Amino acid sequence: MNHEKKFVSLINPPQFFSKTQFAAGVIPPLGLMYLSAFLKSQGHRVEIIDSVVEQPENYYDIDGNISCRGMYIKDIVDCIKNDVKLIGITNLFSFSFPIIRKLTQKIKSEFPAVPIVVGGAHPSATPVETIQEAYIDYVIISEGEETLNELVNHLDDEEYLQKLDGICFKNKSGKIVFNPKTNFVKNLDSLPFPSRELIPLKKYYQVHEAHGPVKDRWTPILSSRGCPFKCTFCTQSIWNRCYRARSPKNVVDEIETCVKKYGITEFHFEDENLTLNSV
Repeated sequence: MNHEKKFVSLINPPQFFSKTQFAAGVIPPLGLMYLSAFLKSQGHRVEIIDSVVEQPENYYDIDGNISCRGMYIKDIVDCIKNDVKLIGITNLFSFSFPIIRKLTQKIKSEFPAVPIVVGGAHPSATPVETIQEAYIDYVIISEGEETLNELVNHLDDEEYLQKLDGICFKNKSGKIVFNPKTNFVKNLDSLPFPSRELIPLKKYYQVHEAHGPVKDRWTPILSSRGCPFKCTFCTQSIWNRCYRARSPKNVVDEIETCVKKYGITEFHFEDENLTLNSV
């Protein structure tokens, strides 16, 4: 079945910060880059708007009690192209959700007919609570490549979405549909490398705020997904403790691509459990 190719906008929202948390770092949004690469491999067009790296020196308050770092919400919405068919927002931390609420409200005022989908650790942990927000149309639970692509392909097919793995939404009658995530990508080598061409790499180098010491041209990278253990402080229960590793060759191929194509010299592994021996 041939699906209409659509344009999708993926947004990394402003950071929340407080007196005790000045910043969380300015890191390329690896999750959004993976989603973008997969959508592009299926023929869709994608843009990434990283509101943090575009204006990392900009600090402001929303309603006097929510402190943000990054682009003003109005400016983020102004960056979204008019032919967009779906708008996705990543939400990692629960304390950042008030920013998501304000951002989705503003997006809906400017793009009332365009569906908004959110994903990440917070909505994955609280999908039913998240979908009750007035301006959020879909929640993608846990690993998102395949589910997001199916959502893009079937935006107008509620019957299909009723059966889609790893999604939560309100149907036409207002009833909440909640399908837990059960199917994960078994062969990570089958996924395309993250779309680093969609982000302004030089701006991350200039800001110089990685998750650890950084000297030169750097990027986050993953050699695996998930972790089989049950540490209570971790989010692995959201991902069903489903550990999968990429092959060494596949990881080295990505590193080689980064070196040759982008001149990257430092690689920061963001695995949940980098040293696990799965053999």
